Amino acid sequence: EPGPPLPGASLPSQQRSCTTRRHMIYVHSKLMIVDDAYLIVGSANINQRSLAGNRDTEICIGAVQEGFESSERSLPDGEVSGFRLSVWAEHFGRFDEKFLAPESLQCMDLVGQMAEENWDAYAGSSQRSLPHGQLMQYPYTVDDHGGVAPRVTFIPDSEHEQAFVIGAKPEASLQLLTT
Repeated sequence: EPGPPLPGASLPSQQRSCTTRRHMIYVHSKLMIVDDAYLIVGSANINQRSLAGNRDTEICIGAVQEGFESSERSLPDGEVSGFRLSVWAEHFGRFDEKFLAPESLQCMDLVGQMAEENWDAYAGSSQRSLPHGQLMQYPYTVDDHGGVAPRVTFIPDSEHEQAFVIGAKPEASLQLLTT
């Protein structure tokens, strides 16, 4: 559980991190699993800049679940599926039978509920441990027409750094530099 600031934590941001156990991190890795049949993991973005091999130095591996045995489920039941199940168990802190059918409404509801409860624990004023591993919902909503709106203005504890939940569109010149 969160405790008092450590004696050596002299900056307000250090004290806040010690008290709330919340700190900004930047992870530069990607993982995509499609239909329990295809897997890609690494640092590469799925675009020409990262994958062409002549601009950015990125690394990435891919895997395909070939020759899987069909079962009563519509998804393959092989190594890629096993990898997904282990990743989900790691991120949610437990295994649930509903994870075996990720396409089901029951699984989607459970994952959404656990991610929502983790966000509420993370962003709440009581600063308690996350109840379901470490995966959280990103703090925005998407309406029936695809409109996106933030649930909060800033990522918790970043009011001074101005870490907005939803940013602004860059100028056209910036878009040209980053594609």
